[in-house]
Amino acid sequence: MKRFIQYLMMCVLVCMCCIPVHGESGLEFTQELLVKEGVYVPRVTFSYRVSPNTAITSFEHGDRVYPVEAGVNGGVHVDPVVIDHSVSSNRNEDGYLCYDKKGSLDVNLASFNHPGIYVYDFEVESSARKGLTNEAAGKKYKLYLFIENKGNGLGLQGVNLYDEKEKSKVSMFKAKFDTNALRVKKVVSGNQGDRSRDFGFSVLIQNDAHQDETTYQVFKKSQGGKSEVKLDSVVKKGQKFVFTLKDDEYVRIVGLSQDDHVEVVEEDANQNGYVTSYEKQGLDDAGKVTSEEAVVTITNSKEALVPTGVNDAVMPYVVVMGAVGVVAYMKFRAA
Repeated sequence: MKRFIQYLMMCVLVCMCCIPVHGESGLEFTQELLVKEGVYVPRVTFSYRVSPNTAITSFEHGDRVYPVEAGVNGGVHVDPVVIDHSVSSNRNEDGYLCYDKKGSLDVNLASFNHPGIYVYDFEVESSARKGLTNEAAGKKYKLYLFIENKGNGLGLQGVNLYDEKEKSKVSMFKAKFDTNALRVKKVVSGNQGDRSRDFGFSVLIQNDAHQDETTYQVFKKSQGGKSEVKLDSVVKKGQKFVFTLKDDEYVRIVGLSQDDHVEVVEEDANQNGYVTSYEKQGLDDAGKVTSEEAVVTITNSKEALVPTGVNDAVMPYVVVMGAVGVVAYMKFRAA
């Protein structure tokens, strides 16, 4: 009789606050990733942990208290959710594009031997990927399963994923991926510097921490241009990106993570009488970008000395020419 009363109370609770489901599919939730506009979406795997909660013995809803049991080991499984460039964005939020993908709970009914309300701890696992901020990471939610008799066996009547602190149901988890940019700028100086010449460069971006294929978008400001334009070509992780720059031009590569290592090389350095120097801002000695936008300025300087006075090398010539001039003048006067 006690079990029957609990079952009736469970049915009432399911109708009041749960998401109805059918078969063995559990609650669907949404994992969202915010990425800066203009940045290539990285491959990010979101993982979740479900474990029985043995501390909670009741569930309050309104003025009613419902008895619950600790979840059964192996009763619930959650697959990771993977978001990458194949997922389309659905909106813009303060300069960030939102990419989301559905996740779901799979309930193994064979793990349960009687109907009841079962409670689990649900956690979003932290990611080691630098630049990724997950609002839900390390936070414990409560997952309630409502198992009922269906004549020929047990069935799942409803699921409730609950934030006890906020006193509300949960259906979405948000994460944000912040990236940096790299600007490579060209300066030509000196009285012999050719400001119309193209100088060759290469950029190599590597990341040993993440093996996924990453692409970085490129923008360029040309000499005399008022603003930068997006290039059709992209930078691929682990492959040299080759380009040219004239004086007062730059390329800007966006989407770099804090794990990326950058190598910038001028292929024409210290050639044809030029002296090449590098100035780095926001880029450490290991090639990691340490600010929102790192700037590497490469200067090619070429100077040539122009005589501005009389020196030993030209003195004999001046003396001889001076003597010739005096003799010519005297002959002219004599005539």
